[in-house]
Amino acid sequence: MNTSVILTLDTRETLKDGTCPIVFRLSHFRKSTAFRTGYSVPPKFWNSTKSSIYPSYRGYVDVLAVNNDMLKRLHEKRAVLKTLHDKGELAGLTLQEVRATLLNKKLSSSLTQYTKDHIADLKKMKRFGTARAYTSMLQAVTKHLDGNENILFSRITPAFLKEFSTAYIARGNSYNGLSTILRSLRAIINMSGEVEEAQSPFKNFKIISKPTAKRAVSQDAIGKIIDLELDADHPCFQARNIFVLSYFCWGMNFSDLCFLKIENIVDGRIQYQRKKTGKQFDIKIVPEILPIIAHYMQGKEKSAYLLPIIKRISDEEQDKDVLWYRKTYNKRLRELAKLCGIEGHMTSYVSRHSFATHAEELDLPIRVISKMLGHTKLATTEIYLRGLPTSKIDEFQDKLFKR
Repeated sequence: MNTSVILTLDTRETLKDGTCPIVFRLSHFRKSTAFRTGYSVPPKFWNSTKSSIYPSYRGYVDVLAVNNDMLKRLHEKRAVLKTLHDKGELAGLTLQEVRATLLNKKLSSSLTQYTKDHIADLKKMKRFGTARAYTSMLQAVTKHLDGNENILFSRITPAFLKEFSTAYIARGNSYNGLSTILRSLRAIINMSGEVEEAQSPFKNFKIISKPTAKRAVSQDAIGKIIDLELDADHPCFQARNIFVLSYFCWGMNFSDLCFLKIENIVDGRIQYQRKKTGKQFDIKIVPEILPIIAHYMQGKEKSAYLLPIIKRISDEEQDKDVLWYRKTYNKRLRELAKLCGIEGHMTSYVSRHSFATHAEELDLPIRVISKMLGHTKLATTEIYLRGLPTSKIDEFQDKLFKR
């Protein structure tokens, strides 16, 4: 049989959390394609001999269940190939047709429908943030094509990419916003199997992104925020508390703060698993945040959320609760900046970037900072630290030349 399917790690692509996607690699008469399992893992935790995740990986609650699920699906796909082969049908199918059969989907030339189906799959996997990114991409492309409700894959050409990019930037949008849309569009085209790699419109098209503006504030500014006296009924009271909690908890991500529960606070430490990457954290509680934690713990069960942000039950509704409050939080942070006389644009990312920058100013090794932030790749940490103050660079220069 000239057709096979295996489980493998696609190390050519690295996701934002530093993991690589685990894929089914389909080979059919010397041509091959891949489609994702929905799981990903850092390369060092992938057992290439057994095509499975090492049990020591902590990114999934039950690694054994994940391995069993992938193996079960692999056996099912191999059984389908054997059936097609025994019937004498396999040799007459194209690579794309075999792929569609294994995915239990019909080949469709509609980019619109494929994207909608993929968004639905992402929501089932509770990857709501990624689902929003693909939704935004589809909306942007649809709007550019005057509301076309059924965009075909064949419509996405190098000429279209150039035309779309020019129009998007001309409307006053950012290059980084454009980069996000184009990367999502490229991913959909690659995943669909509708376009041969050699014919991809992105083959010779470069996606441009620009460095983001500095997001960190000074240590003096952090001090002003901490020392600001606010009554509990002040509009900025909770925003200030969240900002301070994030900063002193190693720049804890806003979403992780929202999902933090009373039961995560154990013996003077905060122990939790980051939602985005699955990494485990064990953070010592410092005196600066003790009053804040005590304020929010009053009268709550261990299973309750520390912050009064998540109100609903379903995963998708809880994601919307976080998304909605983030907008309020950013608005209050701008007001807080005015109260403290802080210049610059304050957002939910500022506390995280400030923590990273101040850690570097104290000469903490970048590997330590990377670990505290929960980054899998040092390159991600380096992006956070691009805004190193000129005064610090001058200090290093003086040390160098004195030597």
